[in-house]
Formats: sequence, C-alpha cells, structure tokens
Amino acid sequence: GDRITGYDKIVKTHSEAASLIESGKADAALGLQAAAHQHRLDFIPLFEERYDLVLPRENEKTLLPLLDYLQTATFRTELNALTGYNSLHSGEQIPL
Repeated sequence: GDRITGYDKIVKTHSEAASLIESGKADAALGLQAAAHQHRLDFIPLFEERYDLVLPRENEKTLLPLLDYLQTATFRTELNALTGYNSLHSGEQIPL
C-alpha cells in the first residue's frame, strides 16, 4: 500500500475518487465506469452490480406509475445511453 499513491485516501463518491486519479493524487480506485468516463480515465470492469428497488406491498399502488415506467422502451433506451449501465432486468418484478 505504501507504493500506491492515494492508497490512504478515503472519499465519499466515485466521482471524487476519479477526480483524485485525474489530478495525479491517486493511482487507482474502485469505482463506476460512468465516473471514469466523465474524468477521461481508463476503466477495467471487475464485475457487474445489480440494483433492485425493494418496497412494501402497501406502497405498490402509489408507486405504480414509476414501476410501469421502468418497463418502458423509453426508459431502457435512456438507461442504456448512460455509460456502464444495463437495462436487461429493468422493470422485472420479483415476488418475495
């Protein structure tokens, strides 16, 4: 760790980590592809991370417009246009 510039630095956001690398204050960091892209950095993917929206059944009716939108082609197109995001499972409902 002593030979890696910035190893001792702790930041709160992926963009802040990318900014440290861009400015030469760090050699590398774990982060999002979007942050690396924004700061014109190289990016090596290590894994894909899936995000799920979990909500109580009683809130489902209130959030139905949002849940419906997550399944539209428009949303998927917009999401796929963002660097590093994948809409493959967008809108998929998983009953618990």
